[in-house]
Amino acid sequence: MECSEIEKRLSALVDGEIIEPERILIEEHLKSCLNCQKEAENLSRVSDCLNSLTEVEVAPYFLPRLKRRIKEEETRQVVRLPFFGWAKRVAVPVGIAALFVIAIFGGNFLGQRLNQRVAKVAEQNEELASVTGINSFEDFSEGSLIDAYAGLLTEGGK
Repeated sequence: MECSEIEKRLSALVDGEIIEPERILIEEHLKSCLNCQKEAENLSRVSDCLNSLTEVEVAPYFLPRLKRRIKEEETRQVVRLPFFGWAKRVAVPVGIAALFVIAIFGGNFLGQRLNQRVAKVAEQNEELASVTGINSFEDFSEGSLIDAYAGLLTEGGK
């Protein structure tokens, strides 16, 4: 017999549920295989521990009540509302599409407001340039002191 077959039958061996010819074959294998021998020892220890436990007396109607409660738990877990499955399949894509539309319209609105603000600042810069007379300094060369002054006024001091 191979180890895989022996391991399947070790519990029955420990419990004394194996017929004589098979028991002899398994015991012969255990003499030569340390892994199966260790497994049999472990099973024997577990069996000894379980046998040393005292039996607990249960109420006369314990088993029927236990079966009823198990059945109730199973039926409680099985109840599924089809609405939630549908909502998950539909609500997530619809929500993503709604966010996309909001982002487009919100971006458009913010872009228009920013464009209006830029146009207003440009208008204020032109007005400031005409009030301060910078337009009359346009004949000076690039990099001159007047050019730097005009740049400061039109670029907001950056």
